[in-house]
Amino acid sequence: MIKVYWLDCTPLFDERELTRILPTLDETRREKTLRYKTAERRAQSAGAGLLLRHIFGDTAYVFGENGKPYFKDRDDLFFSLSHSGKYVVCAVADCEIGVDLELVSPIRPAVMRRCFTPQEQAWIENDPVRFTRLWTMKEAYMKLTGTGLSVPAKEITLPTPPKDEFDEKNRCFWSLWDRNDVILSLSSERSDDWEIVPVSLF
Repeated sequence: MIKVYWLDCTPLFDERELTRILPTLDETRREKTLRYKTAERRAQSAGAGLLLRHIFGDTAYVFGENGKPYFKDRDDLFFSLSHSGKYVVCAVADCEIGVDLELVSPIRPAVMRRCFTPQEQAWIENDPVRFTRLWTMKEAYMKLTGTGLSVPAKEITLPTPPKDEFDEKNRCFWSLWDRNDVILSLSSERSDDWEIVPVSLF
């Protein structure tokens, strides 16, 4: 079972609440949070730290060459983080996993040209929902493989229209979800049931 822990970090947009929470974060997360210039990014970073501690306690993790986090001495526990707007999510599984969450946003023509193939662009047309869906899938896949942005997004070709199924070309399973103005994509090594687990920490 893949679990996607979901946190609304709205309270952390309040500078007073953020200041109260910061001392409870580990030093690395605290320093990372303070480097961000906007209230939104600081809230997301602190929220990610709180969510990881809620799920894993003080279990230490490390980062791969392209920034993929993992547990050094575990081959049965994997996780992936994402955030957008006021939400932070963490997908947890016993196989390699990648998750991306995005608020539906206007199409950015430069991103469209740089990151999507002609076939993908044709399917998107001028639909922000379709644009965001394919973008989350590319991000989730990059997190699954651990390549990050070292592989151009345009080289990751996706099925159109997207479906919850095995992707023969990319050798992964897709799980797709949307709610109102939020879209989430999961990319995993194998097919598995999954669920969203709301988390309240405030």
